[in-house]
Amino acid sequence: MIGNHIIVDIHEIPNEIFLKMSEDKFTSLHQCISTNLKKHGMNLINYSIKDFENPLGAFTSLYLLSESHLSLHSWPELNYIALDCFTCGACDTNQLVEDILSYLNPGKVKKQVILRG
Repeated sequence: MIGNHIIVDIHEIPNEIFLKMSEDKFTSLHQCISTNLKKHGMNLINYSIKDFENPLGAFTSLYLLSESHLSLHSWPELNYIALDCFTCGACDTNQLVEDILSYLNPGKVKKQVILRG
């Protein structure tokens, strides 16, 4: 096995989460992600977060990792975020995703784990 690829449909995210992210320009989301990347053995090379501003909380983010990538894209009008994370090596991809889910506090999650290689 080369790595883990986790794809998550995150539904029923509280409106307050999108409002908070929009108000702080996604700083709290980035802090959550960057802290947990390090905690779970991943190395951040670069990241970008694009705030679409309308509707509030609409964004796309991409985290380039030495282990591969993490991306999130939101549809706040649907209370939904799509997450895609592929990593290789000894890092804990599943726990990273679980920590992000804990921050987002969704009502419903559909997760697919694909073992690559």
